[in-house]
Amino acid sequence: MNLFSIKDKAFILGLAAVLFWSTAATAFKLTLRYISPAQIIVIATITSFLTLYFLSGILLKNWRIHLSLKNCILGALNPFLYYILLFRGYDILSAQEAVTLNYTWAIVIVLLAVPLLHQKIQFMEIGALIISFSGILIIATKGKPWLLQFDSPQGVIIMLLSSIVWALYWIYNTKSDINPIISLTGNFFFGIIWIFMYLFISPISFNIPIKGLLGSIYIGFFEMGFTFTLWLTALKKASNIAKVSNLIYLSPFFSLLLIQGIIKEKIHITTYLGLILIISGIILQKKTKKHP
Repeated sequence: MNLFSIKDKAFILGLAAVLFWSTAATAFKLTLRYISPAQIIVIATITSFLTLYFLSGILLKNWRIHLSLKNCILGALNPFLYYILLFRGYDILSAQEAVTLNYTWAIVIVLLAVPLLHQKIQFMEIGALIISFSGILIIATKGKPWLLQFDSPQGVIIMLLSSIVWALYWIYNTKSDINPIISLTGNFFFGIIWIFMYLFISPISFNIPIKGLLGSIYIGFFEMGFTFTLWLTALKKASNIAKVSNLIYLSPFFSLLLIQGIIKEKIHITTYLGLILIISGIILQKKTKKHP
């Protein structure tokens, strides 16, 4: 007897993915106490590739990876550039600043879609973007946007750059007709190659403490490989993709709770305010898209 409908399964899988992603910020900060961003990306990417390769065989009954020039380019964006920038941003900023600024990719993708996908931007979308950008400014200035003083301009710029890379990755992915799990596996295969090429230029120490190793493996499995697959499967099973995809907005709030509870980082009220503004702008932009 099947206790859950397809609709219920999609919701449960989507919620599970959101819960796993909510642990990512805490995992990043804890792991960065023991090893460098470059060390994390090597271990996490290999873990993620092996996970994706295994799951693509089980879920798709196909162990063959689709490899192409496009995979090579996308692999340079994600995991290579995106996670190098992301881990560096988390290394510089507080966890609460990094996790909220990480959600700016949804704003950036709207702006980049204009020149790259030749999409028109509506007046209401401009208003939505202004709302979201005001949230970014509040977080970056700790509630004093009129002063335009940043504790770490470098960290803010790095996180915004990571959002640009992530947005570019998903824009170019929209043109792919390959199964997303197979495509992602191919991207991570080339991502490993890009990462090891980077290591020739900037070598790292492989003297890695056990806590750093376990943290990196956790990140590779729960932030990247397994959770990506869980999310894509949830969207595929969903009768209403919007209802499942909207679950993602729970993730930053869950993340802040874990940051406060585990890392013991005091969450500023301005962080919540900025996050609410960012997400409000994203939701308004989505509604505008549905009703031109």
